[in-house]
Amino acid sequence: MTVKFGDKTWRLEHADVVKLVSLSGGTKQGQPAVVKLDDAPLEAWAARIAKDIDQAVQDARFAFNGGSLKVLRPSRQGRGLDQEATVKAVHDALVAGEHGLDLPVTIVDPAVSSDDPQSLGITELIDKGSTSFAGSIPEKKHNIQLAAQRLTGVVVAPGATFSFNDAVGPTTIDAGFQWGFGITSGNSGPKTVPAVAGGICQVATTLFQPVFWAGYQLEQRFWHLYWIPAYTSRGVVGLDVTVDSDAGLDFKWTNTTKDFVLIQAGADDSNIYFALYGKKPNWKVQVDDAIVTNRMSPDTRPVAQEEPTLPWGRTLVVETARDGFDAEVIRHVIPSDGGKPRELDLKSNYQPARTVTLVGSKGKPASASVDDAIQRVLDAQKPAEAKPTPTPVAPAAPAPAPTPANTQSQPTPAATAAPKPAATATTTPRREASAPTPKPQAQTKPGSANGIAPTPNPGR
Repeated sequence: MTVKFGDKTWRLEHADVVKLVSLSGGTKQGQPAVVKLDDAPLEAWAARIAKDIDQAVQDARFAFNGGSLKVLRPSRQGRGLDQEATVKAVHDALVAGEHGLDLPVTIVDPAVSSDDPQSLGITELIDKGSTSFAGSIPEKKHNIQLAAQRLTGVVVAPGATFSFNDAVGPTTIDAGFQWGFGITSGNSGPKTVPAVAGGICQVATTLFQPVFWAGYQLEQRFWHLYWIPAYTSRGVVGLDVTVDSDAGLDFKWTNTTKDFVLIQAGADDSNIYFALYGKKPNWKVQVDDAIVTNRMSPDTRPVAQEEPTLPWGRTLVVETARDGFDAEVIRHVIPSDGGKPRELDLKSNYQPARTVTLVGSKGKPASASVDDAIQRVLDAQKPAEAKPTPTPVAPAAPAPAPTPANTQSQPTPAATAAPKPAATATTTPRREASAPTPKPQAQTKPGSANGIAPTPNPGR
């Protein structure tokens, strides 16, 4: 028996077929023997063939360079052998005395092909943005730069939904990420703890912001447990994202246009950049000023605590005293053809944060005292008490960050926000049905809208 797919063939030799066959009956004169085939060896044989045939579909990735596209990763057709159908087909063919058949293989074409890049119509900058991680620990810098490499060149096809977690892939030590720090919930409120891939939330936030300002449809978004001022975007607070694949926290958005959208990322030693390329959507985006309510003052007394994963003698400030507050940002996407506007009501609930310093105890000398080291940290921070970082309601737009030297792999940061156009549509706005606004109160269910989940690191 010979089976084939494309130009490849696999054979069941006579000796292989004999192992499948058993006879029953035929012990009496005139009684025919019954031939039976054992499918178990066929199943194992089909599984071995599948290893030679199966491959995941792979979309192409590109770099935008002055209006042309350079292929970073070629597309690849997906293939999958139907093993159950293969076993049945081979079984039936052997019983019928046939000696060959074509294998049942399912083919999946990539959504983004590298065959003709210019046909994708990716010709102009849609939006861009950047955030700074200057002063961060080396592990966080590494994780941010690695995640940026994993994301650059991704193309979101018309009608497709982008998943941050899927695009970045596994955020594990084996995948190249390092131990950093993430925000988790607890009985006493949010706190920062060691976490693998600490820093990728900043990557997700930096990508989210140009996606938000460009008006694309939001599917899933979770905010941080407390507000981080560096994530203010064009003078607006409340535009951040937290992600954690283990806790089911993802950032997703859908390209509802008829055009392809290219994501280009880059990172230097202190900034991460994202740019969206394609064709500017045929709509206007109006974003109202953030509404900040329920402001809660923080406990300004500094906290220092032992951290066994940090080496002895190292201290690290992981939180700063900041107000807690609720933020509401409403975005209006107004089609230029007079169609119904889309309205997104983005709500976030940030808890107060304290000034927290971790004191390393790994490798502590026997004669040293962790308590003494903690007290020295607290003594040094006494002058800084009662100075929480204020939360702006609607600050002026920040100045642009420096432009990276290599614009091909590191797109320039976002410029100052353009004037917000006045709403001109008279039709009744409709909310983005696929991005419901979560209630801001705290929850403990995994995947809750405020990023609180009973896992070690629901935000990184």
